[in-house]
Amino acid sequence: MSDPLLRALNRAAPSREAAKRHSKPMTVLSHGLGRDSSAMTCLLIEGKLKVDGEEIGPESMTAMVFSDPGYEWSFTNGAMGVGPVPELVALDAMRDMLAPHEIPLHVLKTPPKRLWYDWWRRRREAWLASFGQIQRLRSQGDARKASRLWSKLSKAVPRGALPWQPESLMDASIEQKAEAGYYQSDIPLLERVMERSRPIILRRAGGVRSAECTSHHKIQPIRHYLSDLVRREYPSIERAMNDTERNKGTVYLADRDHRGHRIRRNDPQAALKLFAAKVDAGLLPPIRLLIGLAADETTRIERGAEGREKAPEYVRIAIQELYPLAEAGIAKDDEIAILSRHGLNWIRKSGCVFCPEGGKPNMWALSRWHPPTYRRVVELEKAAVRRNPRFTWFGGKKMLPEVMRGWRKNNPRETVEGVLDKGYDHSVGSF
Repeated sequence: MSDPLLRALNRAAPSREAAKRHSKPMTVLSHGLGRDSSAMTCLLIEGKLKVDGEEIGPESMTAMVFSDPGYEWSFTNGAMGVGPVPELVALDAMRDMLAPHEIPLHVLKTPPKRLWYDWWRRRREAWLASFGQIQRLRSQGDARKASRLWSKLSKAVPRGALPWQPESLMDASIEQKAEAGYYQSDIPLLERVMERSRPIILRRAGGVRSAECTSHHKIQPIRHYLSDLVRREYPSIERAMNDTERNKGTVYLADRDHRGHRIRRNDPQAALKLFAAKVDAGLLPPIRLLIGLAADETTRIERGAEGREKAPEYVRIAIQELYPLAEAGIAKDDEIAILSRHGLNWIRKSGCVFCPEGGKPNMWALSRWHPPTYRRVVELEKAAVRRNPRFTWFGGKKMLPEVMRGWRKNNPRETVEGVLDKGYDHSVGSF
């Protein structure tokens, strides 16, 4: 294992010694419904998934979770995805595999459109109006004021409760919340990108990239879900959630977080903060969150470790992130044999259908697989370029229609099935 990879794995799991003092830590697999996490599932069923130095089987798994950003391929999650639903769907295959072992696979769905569309449209209009004011200030030469307003606008977050997170669902079951889209921290990904008329991923000088998709549609929903899961798995956390006190009209929990601070009862991660306090005190082991990154994905593991270092302290205490495939030295090509043993080598790479890191072949496949979604992306790119000429989808000077024509000219024999079967272009990364 390479030194950078080893360093990243060590940074991602600072609580390993604490976990080893306890026999049965809660173990959750963050499932992407792609090849990496499906290979992990296969190894788990075989009792050969290497986690924190030991091989584990189905009896060690608490649950699996998939967070839906709203625009997965239909061969990943069936009717919830984009495009025609094929006969073989990864979500169905995983559920069939897990059913005999009674391991739940929770799907954190996107909220129904009726709950967010009008709210989002108003939010988008307000954002665009503010940006218009900034553009006018720039044209008038008032760069300083424009810069202040832009700094404020770019960090703006919605105020108040999200319309798909009513108080009536706060104490509902995990299954009810997951089905209703309660765990999602924002609107579906494409609409989120449309709101600010900019690409999903911004590449800046020095190789710095900005991608909010993973944070808003994977990390935050799963942390919210884990908060409910510890509440369900540990009776002491459930009791503490119901032991409250009121102060100046606000309901707080009687117990405090690991730093002695009060916790609001309606905080979506209140239970996780309580749990972190118990972990910090040595009363409970941290959650083992298993993430599907292969041994040859050093850059993504490094990026994940960097993100973890920026997470709130209670998250770093409560959740131990582990990369079983990387720990076992299993690379992308090694997954072929693992999946084949279970008749699952047909599973394709998962990810949003329009992700720039999918590469030009993937975007061309989308244009044939589901033209309506491709046309929406083309229109979004036009709006983004009107705002900033550098905001093309792939970061160059050419816009999507021209890029697709050029790619097709150089690949006249390629088919949609051929592109999708090859998966993502690793030269530009994967997601």
